[in-house]
Amino acid sequence: MLDMNVVPEKAVEKNTSDMYFIAAMLLLLGLGLVTLFTCSASYANRVFDDSFYFIKRQLLSCFVGFIALLLFSYIDMQFVRKMLPFIVIGTFFLCLLTYLPGIGVERNGARRWIRLPLLSNFQPSELVKIAIVLYLANLFDKKYEIINDVKKTIIPAVSGIMLFVFVIFFQDDFSTAFFILLVSVSMFFLAGLSLYWFISLFLVSIPVLVLFIFTESYRVNRIIAFLNPLQDLHGINYQINASIKAISNGGFWGEGFGIGLQKSSAIPEVQADFIFAGWVEGMGLFG
Repeated sequence: MLDMNVVPEKAVEKNTSDMYFIAAMLLLLGLGLVTLFTCSASYANRVFDDSFYFIKRQLLSCFVGFIALLLFSYIDMQFVRKMLPFIVIGTFFLCLLTYLPGIGVERNGARRWIRLPLLSNFQPSELVKIAIVLYLANLFDKKYEIINDVKKTIIPAVSGIMLFVFVIFFQDDFSTAFFILLVSVSMFFLAGLSLYWFISLFLVSIPVLVLFIFTESYRVNRIIAFLNPLQDLHGINYQINASIKAISNGGFWGEGFGIGLQKSSAIPEVQADFIFAGWVEGMGLFG
C-alpha cells in the first residue's frame, strides 16, 4: 500500500536545491546592497541630498524581482511557449516606446528608459535579454532536426536577433546590443549548429560590430584608451586610472569594509560600472 505521508525523493532534492538557490541569492543581494551603499552614499548625498537614494531604488527593484520570481516559479513552461509570441512582440514594443517623447527618458544622449508613474524608470532592454533567450531556445527546440536549414531555422533566428540588436543599438546602448549578439551566437553553438554556419555567422557579425563601434567617436576613444592606458590620464583614461588606484589601495586585505577614499570621491559613477573597484578597495584581493 502506498504511504501518502512519504515525500518523493525527487521532491525532497528539488526543495533542497531551491533552498540553496534562495540562500545564495539572498546572500548576494545582501552583499550587493551593502556594497552599493558604501560606494554610493557620498555621491547620493551630494547630488540627491539623500544617502539612501540608490539603496531605495535597488530595494524597489529587488522587491519587484522577488515577486516576479514567485510568479514565474508557478508558471508551466508549456504556457510560456504559448505566450512567447506575445512576450517577444510586447518586449519589442516596449523598446520602441523609448523613442517616444514624454514616455522615453533621455540621459547623456541615450534613450534607454521609459518613465513609469510613481516608480523608477524602466529599461526595456533588460527584458530583451530574457525574451531573446526564450525565443531562440524555443526555435532551436522545434527545429532541432533541421538546425542547419537556412530558410526554416537560421534566417528566422538571425532576423529576430538583429531586429532587437538594432533597436537597442539606436538607443545608444552598445554594451547591451553587443551582449545580446554574443549570447545569441553562443546559443547557436550550443544548439549544435554546424561549424560552417557558426563560423559564417561569426564572420558576418564582425562588420556589424565594426560599424557599431565607428559610428560614435566616444566608442573609438574608449578603444584607443584601452590600447593606451597611460595616455590622457586626466581625460578619457581618468576613470579607469582612478579605479586601478582604488584596487591598488585595497591591496590583499583591503582598507576595511565601507572604507576607501577613491570610491567615495575620486571615481565618477563608482556605484555603476566601477563598483568592483569600490569593493576591492574595501575588501582587498582576498575579499
